[in-house]
Amino acid sequence: MKRVSKETVLKTDHLTVVREVIETQNGKSDHYYSDHPDGVKVIPIKPGLTDNTFIMVRQARLPVNSYDWEFPGGRRAPGEPILQAAARELQEETGYVARDIRLLYSMYSSPSNSNSATAICLAIVEPVPGERSLEPSEEAAQLIVGEFSSADLHKKILSMDITDPHTLAAICVLTMGSQSATHYLNTGISEK
Repeated sequence: MKRVSKETVLKTDHLTVVREVIETQNGKSDHYYSDHPDGVKVIPIKPGLTDNTFIMVRQARLPVNSYDWEFPGGRRAPGEPILQAAARELQEETGYVARDIRLLYSMYSSPSNSNSATAICLAIVEPVPGERSLEPSEEAAQLIVGEFSSADLHKKILSMDITDPHTLAAICVLTMGSQSATHYLNTGISEK
């Protein structure tokens, strides 16, 4: 496969569509994809004596005409470090401040039609939230903050209240016991 040419065919504040011409042994073909900024998804955990509480946001998702429970997250600004972006998105959407935050995993959102990568981070939060600082698009999405147990997360998946692929991947990373998540949950949580 050889890339012959590349051009931007659409550019807005939120979306850039790129057309690349690819040459293979069978000839040339066009390939379109979204050139989108990388993002973060944060798994906020409020430690408890017997069980941890997960903080989520419920928001309107206009393209699919539904509301979805998700972990907070969003786009990284150009050059913004991953953990800084994760802490910022957490505070903006939920009001919670990260006491400790770590990178767990990185994934491509949809590698067949986008070059955007999403970093999944785990954050231990202060017990009481502060003020949120929502962006206009987040205000329009009618964000509601909720607190859930592990069992609640599984029920919400089965009832299709959680359909966001990044949130589902984050839950998968946690439940599969990734080394960093397991170690962090076993050693990184302490009441101060």
